[in-house]
Amino acid sequence: MSIYEEILKLPQDYVQVLLYYKQNFCNTHLTDFIPSEILNNCFNYHSNEDFRRPIFDSETFILKYMCKETPCSCKSLNTCKYAHTSFEINYHPLRYKTISCLNFKNCTLPKALCPFLHENEISIFNSLKQFIKSPKNASFPMPMIKNIQNFTVFPHANKPLIKLQLDKVNIGFEYPEKMVYFKVHKCPMLEENHNWNQCEYFHNEKDRRRIIGNYSAERCYIKHCPKGDNCEFSHNDPEQLYHPDKYKKRFCTLYPHDISNCKFGEFCSFAHAENEIRLLLLEKYEHNDEFNIFYYKTVWCPRNSSHDKGSCVYAHNVQDYRRSPLEFFYDQDECKYWCKIDNKNKYEKGGCNKLMECNKCHGWKESEYHPFNYKKWKCTLGDSCKKKECAFLHSFDNRM
Repeated sequence: MSIYEEILKLPQDYVQVLLYYKQNFCNTHLTDFIPSEILNNCFNYHSNEDFRRPIFDSETFILKYMCKETPCSCKSLNTCKYAHTSFEINYHPLRYKTISCLNFKNCTLPKALCPFLHENEISIFNSLKQFIKSPKNASFPMPMIKNIQNFTVFPHANKPLIKLQLDKVNIGFEYPEKMVYFKVHKCPMLEENHNWNQCEYFHNEKDRRRIIGNYSAERCYIKHCPKGDNCEFSHNDPEQLYHPDKYKKRFCTLYPHDISNCKFGEFCSFAHAENEIRLLLLEKYEHNDEFNIFYYKTVWCPRNSSHDKGSCVYAHNVQDYRRSPLEFFYDQDECKYWCKIDNKNKYEKGGCNKLMECNKCHGWKESEYHPFNYKKWKCTLGDSCKKKECAFLHSFDNRM
C-alpha cells in the first residue's frame, strides 16, 4: 500500500484536486489580470504563478517533488525536486488539508479546492493522516514542513509532527515530571541504610544533579571544573544519563530477559520495556522503499546488547547517521566541507560549520538515501548484493 493508493480512496473531488488541479492551461480566462476568487476557483492554470506540475511519477507513482516552507526559485523547473509555487506547496499531498483554514466560516472556495482543513473534513482526512503516520504502513509520514501550528487533524495541537509520530508508536515519549527533580535535593535519610540507586535524592557530589535546562547531555571531562554549577556540560553520570536528551533513549543491558535484576529498578535511566523508550522503534515499521528513504539510519540505535551493526537499521556513529528528510531540508548533493574519510565521534568534528542546518548531504548515507538519489543508479554488486536496504537499483526493482 502506498500514499498514492490511499489517496485514491478519498472522495473523487479531493482526488481530482490532488492529482490534476492547475496542470492544464486555461483557455477561458485570458486577460492579464485575473481576480483571486476566479484564479482559485478555476481548475486550470493561467501563468507560471499558479502552475502546478504533476505530483506523482506516471510509471512508479512516487512523489516527483517535495515541498519546503517557501517556493524554490531556481530556474530548473522541469527537473527541480522541490515545489516552485504556492500552489505546488499547498496542494502537495504531504501538505494538503494539514493546516486549519483561518477563514473557514466565510471561505468561498469549494471544499476540495481549499487546500486548508475545514471542521467538517476532519473525519475524511483522519484516515489518510493516520495511514501516513502509521507504523504498519510508514508511507511518507506527514508533512514536509516545520513549525506546524493549529494542526487540528491530530489531538495534539501545536506540537511538532515528529512528536506525534512518537506518541503514536511509543507511550512514554514525554520526559516524566518526576524525573525533573530526580537527584536534585539532598536525601533526608542520608544516615540511614538504604539503596542509593533506587533513591530519588542525592547522597554526595557524584550522585547530585543540577536542575535541567542550563547544561547539555555532553560530558564535561575537566576534573574539578572551575565553572562548577555554571558549566554547560554534564558533570557526572546522573546528570548525563537522566538528561532529557539521553533518558530512556536506549534499552537497559538487562532488557528483555533479566530486567528484574536491574539494580536501579524503576529509576533506571534506560528503558525496561518498549513503552518506555523515547524514540521511534524502527522495527515496528514495514521495511520498504519509503522506509529506507525517510527512516533508515535516522534514529540512534537503542540497543545496548551486542548485535550486527552492519545490518542494523539504526545509526551507530556520526558518519552512519542521517538527518531525517521529514525534519531537515537538504538537497541531494554532498557537502564539500564534510570529511567522509574516517569515523567521527562528534557531529562538530565533521568539518562543516553549518552542522545540522547545512543544506547539503553529510556522512556516508545521506546522499545515497536522499529522496532524489535513492535507486537512481545501478548497484555495482549487481544481483550478488545481499543488503536488504541497498540504496541502489537492482534488476528485481520495479523502479526507474
